[in-house]
Amino acid sequence: MGRLSILCGVMAMVVVVGCGGSSPEDKCQDLVDTMCDRVTACLNVPSQKADCVRTVSDSASCSRTKSVTESYDTCLDELRDVSCDALLDSDANGDPVLNIPSSCRGVLQSGRLAPSSMPLLGVRGAERLIGP
Repeated sequence: MGRLSILCGVMAMVVVVGCGGSSPEDKCQDLVDTMCDRVTACLNVPSQKADCVRTVSDSASCSRTKSVTESYDTCLDELRDVSCDALLDSDANGDPVLNIPSSCRGVLQSGRLAPSSMPLLGVRGAERLIGP
């Protein structure tokens, strides 16, 4: 029991240190990483995570992220916890569509218009992360 307590304490310190004082660009990258973890896991293609991160990072222009909205932390929690069935849906053609949680809509503020489409491993819907 003592080892578990120490491990949990160390993990909590890592999470707090990792989140504290992060720049908007870092927060964007964390969000992209979390989203790609979930999407590749739900699609059962974990080997494509790097492609996912590259695609979304390029489209989201994390380097241009000026701020994140107040729902950022809730967004990350919901992305981690949402079921695959709730996260991914299909359009009329049977192609996957990303249903990001409402707390994630426009969470990345870049001062520019969001792209109209950002395919992510053949999944549309990631463009909803970016706000003006």
